[in-house]
Amino acid sequence: MSPGFFLDALPQLVSRVREAVVHIECWEGDNGVTGAGFAIPVAAGDNALGIAVTNAHVIAGERPSVRVHAPGQPDQRVKIRLVDSSTDLALLELLETPGVVLTPRCEARVGEPVIAIGSPRGFEASVSLGIVSALGRLGWGTDYVPFDGAIQTDAAINPGNSGGPLIGFDECVIGVNYQTRIDAHGINFAIPIALAVDHYHEICETGERRIRRASLGIRTDTSRFDGPHAERFQCSSGARVLVAPKVGSPAHAAGVRAGDIIVRLDEEEVRGSAALIRVLNRHRIGKPATIEFVRRGKLKRAVATPTERQS
Repeated sequence: MSPGFFLDALPQLVSRVREAVVHIECWEGDNGVTGAGFAIPVAAGDNALGIAVTNAHVIAGERPSVRVHAPGQPDQRVKIRLVDSSTDLALLELLETPGVVLTPRCEARVGEPVIAIGSPRGFEASVSLGIVSALGRLGWGTDYVPFDGAIQTDAAINPGNSGGPLIGFDECVIGVNYQTRIDAHGINFAIPIALAVDHYHEICETGERRIRRASLGIRTDTSRFDGPHAERFQCSSGARVLVAPKVGSPAHAAGVRAGDIIVRLDEEEVRGSAALIRVLNRHRIGKPATIEFVRRGKLKRAVATPTERQS
């Protein structure tokens, strides 16, 4: 399709999806944060009339006062369902039926055209245009724990765009805008919508207001192997344990030491620190796991039982 086709379709696209985007103001005392959010479909059997996705850093504070409204509309009543600092995502229950919901699409393509909608500097329902610049970037939550899979885009994102949708030309949302590089131009990031969808299904299943994640009780960074060692251990890198595991932690009980390089967990390859966190995020708390790690040039195995990760 020609570029002209996409540009001609843009006004109609924006008019159809912008009603799903809401402006959010969050206050605690004299401190306020503004951002955006958007409605997605609710699960069958959920009592909510709608769920709005936004960023955790928009819903800040212990007991914030949250105001949500669509452009030109009165405030909607909302209830906070989830604030997850590890992925910088928050879910709000809409107590009134949303006018439009956005269909999540969990796959994105490098080069596809996208629009970002939000409230940069308080200018509600502002639209910017760009493309998906790259996929699989390392993202960071507000608790500085990394997550994999962030979407890079050159669609303009500024303070106030946080929590707004990154939308493809098929009118599906692929990401949640959350961060920009302040030392550059056109390097912006969105959280994959798949993470928000997974969070929503999990809280529906568990009935909890938080996401529980498994932990070995260690701090790691990424360590790479040279050619011969990479061939020998069948991996190019791993998660190196930085300091001795705390006494009583799962890693300590398994005999893991500082300097060990974890390369696999239950036969799933661990290529670095972020990869270890990603694998543990999918692992059940309390379920024994086989750890493979390199110590002084030798591959070793141990069994550890992950506990719940603490903030």
